[in-house]
Amino acid sequence: MGRRGPAPKPLALRILEGRVQHRALPLDSPQPRHAMPPRPAMLTGEARAEWDRQAPRLFALGVLTEIDGTVLTMYCQNFKRWLQAESDVERSLTATGRLSRLRTVTAHRYGQAVQQLADKLGLSPSARIRLQHGDRDDDFDDGAGVLS
Repeated sequence: MGRRGPAPKPLALRILEGRVQHRALPLDSPQPRHAMPPRPAMLTGEARAEWDRQAPRLFALGVLTEIDGTVLTMYCQNFKRWLQAESDVERSLTATGRLSRLRTVTAHRYGQAVQQLADKLGLSPSARIRLQHGDRDDDFDDGAGVLS
């Protein structure tokens, strides 16, 4: 049986949120080097564009490190697949039957995956509400990304 309760948040996200709880921050937790991970060559089209939109923002906030590239890659790939699935649903709105329902379910599942990965990266609205930008001059919400 797995662990119960919500997954622990990364230290960078907890610091950005401020001290919500009355517990000390785990400063002894492993801290990866703060470096921008390279964009994987496998990302194409909308996945590549989403990486280019979100990676600099996450890096500027301090939540993207050299070892987080895989999670961001999964987010970008699922984002691309979600856009494609939504496009397929739009084209088949007039159709009925199993294929139309399958496309709708597929789009919904990719949407859920994007949402879960966005929460892990601090990209969703609910994750952003908890962040305090303090005196940062970064404009995290410039309207360029779908989830930002």
